[in-house]
Amino acid sequence: MAEDGSLSRFVYSGIDRETAERIGALPTGRGVLGVVLEQAHPLRLADLADHPRSVGFPPAHPAMRSFLGAPIMARGKVFGRLYLTEKQGAATFSDQDERIAMMLAAQAGVAVENAALYDQVHARGEQLGRRLAQMASFELVARMVLAESTTTDEVLLSAVEEARLLTGGTRATLMMLDPSTHQLRIRHAV
Repeated sequence: MAEDGSLSRFVYSGIDRETAERIGALPTGRGVLGVVLEQAHPLRLADLADHPRSVGFPPAHPAMRSFLGAPIMARGKVFGRLYLTEKQGAATFSDQDERIAMMLAAQAGVAVENAALYDQVHARGEQLGRRLAQMASFELVARMVLAESTTTDEVLLSAVEEARLLTGGTRATLMMLDPSTHQLRIRHAV
């Protein structure tokens, strides 16, 4: 689910791709599907059309009567919903079906949360890598400044190259003010 509560992804099973394309736009979650999100508990119906929040189906949508919806949750947060329709071999879904759907929805919630946590850890790792590279660059230039055998030009050239590497630039230029003409002059370009 997106931050605004809309669907960010819709995965389906039981209909072919052509039928899905004929149906058109994805559900928005305002009707019966919205109830599962809002109330964060399972919902079983013998006939979808009998529910007060039922909004009907698009013209190419397959017929659906029986319904079982389960919220996909982890740590009290709703990430989405799992829903099943048209119970095979029976008019309605059973208590056992509901328990299975809730178990699968809980596993999906853990998977979604783990994927989000992985993305956060990966982003923080990249950020840490950038910070470490910055520290190493600062240390390198500082050591050059303190070394007696390093010339000013060598320090400036190293600083320009480190700036280019840290920013991911393809080129870097160091310009300095000429005290006699008060104009900028290129001192180093890499």
